[in-house]
Amino acid sequence: MRVASVSVSARADILRAVRRAAVEASPPPPVRPRSDPDDDRATRFAEGLREAGGSVERTSRGQLAAAAARIPSVVRASRILSFLPEILPSTAPLDGSDDPRALADVDCALLRAHFGVAENGAVWITDELVAPRSALFLPEHVAVVLDARDLVSDMHAAYARLGTTLPAFGCFVAGPSKTADIEQALVIGAHGPRSLAVLLVEPD
Repeated sequence: MRVASVSVSARADILRAVRRAAVEASPPPPVRPRSDPDDDRATRFAEGLREAGGSVERTSRGQLAAAAARIPSVVRASRILSFLPEILPSTAPLDGSDDPRALADVDCALLRAHFGVAENGAVWITDELVAPRSALFLPEHVAVVLDARDLVSDMHAAYARLGTTLPAFGCFVAGPSKTADIEQALVIGAHGPRSLAVLLVEPD
């Protein structure tokens, strides 16, 4: 099989033509961070997460344990992995194992998020709070505790908060796992948890 080749001079001609046709770079539009009151952020966060298929319960710190215990996925769970034992005890402790197979039969995981984004209902979680990181994806259901004071308005504010020093692992999670790639049919829990519930902790 013969492979066509481009001569050095032809390649130079092509590159010169590309440079001549290149448009002048223009600066990005200015970012105008949204200014909104904290109570509006909580409302927008709840609406955004519900639109993404998740659920939100606004609670106080004093009622947090009770609120966690009545999350439907927690009520139905036989095996619970809790990274917040002071709120909800584990019935499926990892015992220091980082083998993902240890999570094969975990019904629900309870964990904390660093902060949330009001614009889309996403929460930012890193392996500082969830180790092994597979505990964020393998349980059937995930419940997240988020302090309402840690809500930012939008993704511009979220990335400003993250800065340039990022952890080895971190992700924004908005709602349960879902896909509609196959025949445009929405499937929940296709490659991750089937539900995401957030306990939004507000001042007592």
